[in-house]
Formats: sequence, C-alpha cells, structure tokens
Amino acid sequence: MNLIKLISLIFYFLTTLSYASDSHRKGEHLFAPENNYILDLDDVNEVTKEKVDQRISKAMEIYGPIAMSKYNKRLYIQNLWSDKTANARASRDIIDGEAVLKVEMFGGISRHYEATLDSTTAILCHEIGHHMGGAPKVSGSRSSKIKWASNEGQSDYWAALKCLRKMFADDDNEKIMNERAEIFKTTKDLVKKRSNQVDSYALEQCESVYKSEAEVYLCYRIAMAGLHTARILKSLKFGFGAVARRWFPEYVEKNMPRFKKTSRSKVYRTKHKHPEAQCRLDTYIAGALCDKPVEDDVDLKDPNVGACSISNGDKIGMRPVCWFKPSFRVI
Repeated sequence: MNLIKLISLIFYFLTTLSYASDSHRKGEHLFAPENNYILDLDDVNEVTKEKVDQRISKAMEIYGPIAMSKYNKRLYIQNLWSDKTANARASRDIIDGEAVLKVEMFGGISRHYEATLDSTTAILCHEIGHHMGGAPKVSGSRSSKIKWASNEGQSDYWAALKCLRKMFADDDNEKIMNERAEIFKTTKDLVKKRSNQVDSYALEQCESVYKSEAEVYLCYRIAMAGLHTARILKSLKFGFGAVARRWFPEYVEKNMPRFKKTSRSKVYRTKHKHPEAQCRLDTYIAGALCDKPVEDDVDLKDPNVGACSISNGDKIGMRPVCWFKPSFRVI
C-alpha cells in the first residue's frame, strides 16, 4: 500500500469515527448528531462566555413570555461554557417541581473553530425551535405519542424564519455586514477572515426578495449565520477537526457547504432526523428568503401557516425537499 493510500485510509477512519449515531437520549433533541469532536488549540474564534450569556438573555427576553403564555411553561436556558461537548440540546424537564422548556448550550459548539457569535445564536434559535417551531413535529421520546418537538429541519427553518429575525431586529445589520465585508477584504488574520466571511451570492438572493436595505441586510446576516452553522456541522464529520484541517485543508474546504451548491437529496416523505450539512444550509437560506411577516406565528399542526409553501402559492423561501415532503399531511 503506497503512502497516499495509507494516509487516505487513516483520514477515512478519522472521518467515520467522529459521528457515533443520530440517536437521542429519551426526550432529548440535539443540534447535531452525537460526535466525538475534540477541541484543541486551533479552536479559536470571537465567541466568549459573556457574549453567549448576552444572547441567551436576549432570547429569554423575547421567548420567555411566549413560553409562559403559549405553553404555560418556563423557558430555561443554560450556558454550559465549560463543557467541551460540540452540541446543544433541547428537552422538557421538571426543575424544582416546575415544568420547563429546557435548552442546554454546551461550550464546545461555541468554541469550535468555525463558530461565530451569530452561528451560536442560530444554534440557540434551533434549540428553542424544537419547543416553539411548529409543524412538522416528532414525538418527544420513542415511547411517547405526544409530538411536542419540531423536527430537525423545521427547527432550522424556524430559526431563520422567525427567531433570528427577532434576535437581530434591533441591530444595524447593514452597518454590521458592511464592517464584516471590510474586515474580510483587508485582514490577513485567518481567524478574523473566517469570522467575517462574506458571500455575494447570498446578498444577491436577499436583494431579489426584499425592498428596503434594512430587510436585505437582515436577510443577509441570517443567511451567513446559517452558513457558519452548516460549516460547523460539516466539520464535525471530520471528527478530530484539527488533524483534517492540517493534513487535508483543500479537501475539507472543497466539501464545505455553499449557497450555490444546494443538496441533491430528495425525500419521498418528510425526514425527521438530522439532514446533512448542505441541506441544512439550504434550509437556513430558505428561511431567510421567506418574506412572511415575523409576527405570523407558525402552527402546531399545519406546516403551511406562517411559512412559505407551494400550498400558499409561494415561489421562494419554501422548505427544501432534501428533508421536507411538500405534500406532508398531519394524521
């Protein structure tokens, strides 16, 4: 066996070792499939514990009252910064005798080398989306017939369609994105360049749907948050990420999700488990491009309510067919 084949075999072993399974513990919903990703010295980014705390406080301000009024439960979000697990988790729990909608943000998912503060916010929204994202839904556990949790694709879609719009609504998104473009263009710091990545195609897509600059740049920021989130998901498949980045940087980058690629998968019935990374990026950009008012809430049973769909006569912003079957019917 020559050296190239040997290295390729080792690389294949490392990449396949990383994903343990797509299973969940009873009643839990993870952002990513369970993985063995190990943080190392290369996992450097802009995110800090204090910044994550601020985003959690913002989410509590927006969704805490909704949790009580709509679900009669308290929203409970933990920032588990010291936990190096590269994941996040949603569950329903009892804390001090009180029923809560629980979200756990593990530190590894925010400290990952591809993470940004906006991707952390998108992941936070995804987990809240399991509780509030509407149909299509799945059972909270294998033995339960109660479908309390929005499925994985819907949690991504809701994150972009509703949650991130509210989380970023008070920001000057045009200024933020223009500043990032300038940093990306001028910096030689690879960490800053990665964190301030821009994409002209995503901006053009947003400009094709929205009229005002404020709407365009809100859409653009959400889309880029989705890109960084999808890049995290893809890199988790490389397991010991630093090894893959050092040995196979071109291969890693070549296989990263992109706005122009789109997933080739097409399901014949709605997929409830984690879609692959490109499909999830397609879902984030779809949510960003759906122009339904953020005030139009989703429905617990009908996936057409508050969303873009063929049934509603929409041409853009629909859930992608790589995980969603448009003829989905609730039984």
